Parts: sequence; C-alpha cells; structure tokens
Amino acid sequence: MAFRKKNQFAPIVQNLNMKVLAYFIDSLLNDLASPASQSLLNAIPSLAEDLPGFRHIALTTHSDVSLDPGGTLELVQLKVSGSPLMGKQFKKMQAIKKWLSENQPCAWITTDPETITADLGIPAIFIANPTGMLSATRKKGMFGKSGAADWLSADRIITGSGPAKEQLMQVHSIPAEKIKVIYPAFEDPVEPLDWGTKEHVKLRYSSGRDYFMYTGPLAEEQQLIMLLKSYSQLKKWLMTGMPLILAGPATEYTATFEKQLATYKYRSDVSLYPDLAESECKELVAGAYALLSPTAANSDLYPLEWAFSSETPVIAPENATYKDLCGDAAMYYIPGDIDSFAHAMMILYKDENRRTEVITKGKERSALINRDNSLKQYRDLILELCG
Repeated sequence: MAFRKKNQFAPIVQNLNMKVLAYFIDSLLNDLASPASQSLLNAIPSLAEDLPGFRHIALTTHSDVSLDPGGTLELVQLKVSGSPLMGKQFKKMQAIKKWLSENQPCAWITTDPETITADLGIPAIFIANPTGMLSATRKKGMFGKSGAADWLSADRIITGSGPAKEQLMQVHSIPAEKIKVIYPAFEDPVEPLDWGTKEHVKLRYSSGRDYFMYTGPLAEEQQLIMLLKSYSQLKKWLMTGMPLILAGPATEYTATFEKQLATYKYRSDVSLYPDLAESECKELVAGAYALLSPTAANSDLYPLEWAFSSETPVIAPENATYKDLCGDAAMYYIPGDIDSFAHAMMILYKDENRRTEVITKGKERSALINRDNSLKQYRDLILELCG
C-alpha cells in the first residue's frame, strides 16, 4: 500500500449524501515486517473500491506516509500535540476523539485496542489479535482500580478463526453475535505451475529435485529447529535426497539460525533464503512437493493461501486453529512431535493418492478462503452496521 504525504489537517467537508468510514492504520504501519499486517493494509484500498457509497479515510499519526493518487481512499495525518506532562497515548486519543467528533464517521475501524473507548461516540469495528486479547482482560484506572478493557465496548469484533472466537467468548463473556469470524485471507491467488515451469523452478533452486518448502518469518517461534529434526528423521527412514527449502522475512533470530544450520548434518540438502522476494517465494510454493507448517501458533495465513490456490499439498499441526483453516486440506501431525511430523512427510512422499487427495481438498478450500470472500465479508459487516 503506497501513501503520499498530506501535510494539512482539517475537518472533512462532507458530501451530505455520503457517509464516512475511518480506518486507523498506525498499528499496521508499525508492524510492516509482518506479512499479515501488510496484507490487511494493502486490502483497505480494495475495500474502499468495493464500497463506493462511502467516503473512505485512512487516519494516521505518522508524518512520513504517502498515498498514491487516483484511488477512492483518502489520507488524513493527525497532528498530536499537548502538554509534555500528558502521556503519548493520552495525547493521541485526544487528537483521535477530536477528529471523530468533528467528522462523525459512521464506523471507526481499527486494529489497535487502545483506540477504542467506551465514550468514543462512534460505532467501532475492532479487528482483534486473539493472542493479545486473551490476556488483555482488565484496564487500570485512577487510584489503581481496574475495570473491563475498553475494546470490549466495540460494536463488532473481528477475529480470524472459529477457535479464536470461542476463546474470546469464554475469556471475556462476549455475546456470539458481537464477534464475526473473517479469515485474514487477502492474498491474490497463486496460479498452479505447468510442468515445464515447475521443472525450471526445481532446476534453479533444488538441482532439479522435488523439494519440501517452508515459507514464513525466519523466527524462533516458528520452530525451525523442530522442523530440521523432523527432516532428519525422514532422511533416516527413507534415505531420500529430497531437499528442504526455507524462505521468508529475516528476523533477529535469523543470524542465530544460520549459525545453527551451519553444523546441521544434512546442511547440503537445506537451502535458506532470508528476505527472498515475495514473487519468488510464491513461485517456490507453487513448485514445491509439499508446504510445511512447523509451528502450532502460526498467525500468518498467507502461506496456506498460496499453497491452496497453487495446488501444493500442506502438512500442518493438528490443532483447532489449523483444522478450522484447513479442514481436510492438510496432512496433519501431532504438534511438537518430531516423529509424527516426519511420518506425515513420509506419507505424502510415498503415497501419491493421498497427496492428490490433499491437493484436491486444497483447491476446494481455496474457493472458500480467499481475498474476494474476505473483502465481501468486511463489506457486508460494514453495510450491516452503517447501512
């Protein structure tokens, strides 16, 4: 999503026949290293195009942001000011409330729980990160008293899976009708590769051999060491030369992982590509024998989207979240179990019928979990609230 700088800050002169939708994007801009945040940020202009009866405003306190001209989405940059004695968050909320009061959007859409208050006066749609929200139960008030977190006052709460909704309902006693499950699927589909193109990809990256693939952050929480141990077990069982390719955004952990990988027994069969271009990652997924998901806590849906649409089978941990996302479109293993993970790889390696079945189910899943469906559900929710 490309922004152009807008130096003025003034109330919007509204068309009386056009309602305003306001999107607060600071938390997404602060987390651009996350593909999930990037894809949601990139989806906002498309959502604006899908709702032509509204005026769409992206609101930010960042001064170094710009927006490409010619689209439906507009940019307003808030000027945060006040006494140095005031806290940064307090001053930010004062600026937000002032803007909302002056412009009266029909909905305030945000991923930042601290930008929702019970006295906001504007219908709020909160796009929740369930991991953080499960622990954000109480807020501290004056004199140390605590109360319910303000984000619970949002008119609608969006979360990315059925199990996340159930957890939020249990922990916070939120009515089911207040929470909407919308899969965070905002990627364009990756087309399957024809035989010749797939062979060319294998020649470039794996010396012409079929390969297993991991794509995602090269981070410690992705359990890449567990993945290597399972891959070692597979090689012991089958004596296979099928290589493993790891590619994705580098993190603080990546340098440590590279040192660990240097002493790995099967290092010559493992290729590591930090910060590989997204287009190349997509091509690698489309050419892979199988996509591997080593962590049970992965919040990024984009590798699954790429695999489903490109007809690459998925191997994933068997937990409630992945079962909700993948359904029958994955070969499952026991989370954290090295042998179980290796066994799932072995089954897909040896059983072409099972592999074909997983691919077919993935194509069916792609028809359900995709960018168009996610945008439609956001559009329907906004129309329900602002219609």
